[in-house]
Amino acid sequence: MKLRNEPEGIHFYDRVSGTHILLDEILPPKEQYSLAPRTVSIAITDACDLHCPHCHISKGNSYIDVEVIMTICKKLDSMGSFDIAIGGGEPTIHPDFITICKRIWNETNLGVSVTTHGRNLTKVMLDQLKGNLSFLRISIDGTWHTYEKYRNSNYEYILELLSEIETLIPFGINVVVNSDTINDLDEILSLSAKHNAVELLLLPQINNDQFILTDDLWLKLEKWILRNNDKLPLRLLSRAKEFIDVPYLFAGTSYENNYAYISTDLCLRNNSYTNLGVKINNISNLDEIIEKWHCKNILTIQ
Repeated sequence: MKLRNEPEGIHFYDRVSGTHILLDEILPPKEQYSLAPRTVSIAITDACDLHCPHCHISKGNSYIDVEVIMTICKKLDSMGSFDIAIGGGEPTIHPDFITICKRIWNETNLGVSVTTHGRNLTKVMLDQLKGNLSFLRISIDGTWHTYEKYRNSNYEYILELLSEIETLIPFGINVVVNSDTINDLDEILSLSAKHNAVELLLLPQINNDQFILTDDLWLKLEKWILRNNDKLPLRLLSRAKEFIDVPYLFAGTSYENNYAYISTDLCLRNNSYTNLGVKINNISNLDEIIEKWHCKNILTIQ
């Protein structure tokens, strides 16, 4: 198990089982708080082979070099991060995608998760990822007609993919929630349970850094979560806390040093939705950059 010091106590994490243990009887002094964010998401590419109309990521054809990724991950590992969330764009397009996952897993103590639309995952690729990932996140926005409308892809392929994944790697389903997909949540929940998904992550749609849900849709989502919260672990984008009153993972956490995002152009940001951040010009100074981020001094327009 790996540990980090936080204001709430000493926090332990096992990257294989995904277990979190917080010893809140032991409160470390502030000067001992772990510097790096608990989770860091890295967009290893901004390329994607789908063109989903609700996607907020600016598409391109850039890739982060493997050695740059490994240098960043080793730094974050030494500074107390628990896990790396690999994303994009579509991360499976990166020519060294498998190598990146394997090297992070074998050369650090970090947990590794991947968020993907799943269209490129083959049996060979899944076999290579087995034992080198903590978690796989499959983005499924709606079912059948809704999914095919947004993804312009065959939905039956996803059903076959989930049957394959569930025997190999712990996985969860991500859903962008909007006026269309909210009506498919019951079926997505049933799909998640049928294929033994670990969790269902709900992502209220954001355009131009602003949520698009109406008050009525927020209320509908809140009621749905409260009605189904005991059927499967449900997670919700943390930014939605001010709009909806439902249980949250780490709900009692006051420490703001929990998550950061590194874009393909190596800019450290609070999340993938904002254009504010600081350029990582020198990876060897990543600890100083993160310290500034933690002090909220990095919010300058790039």
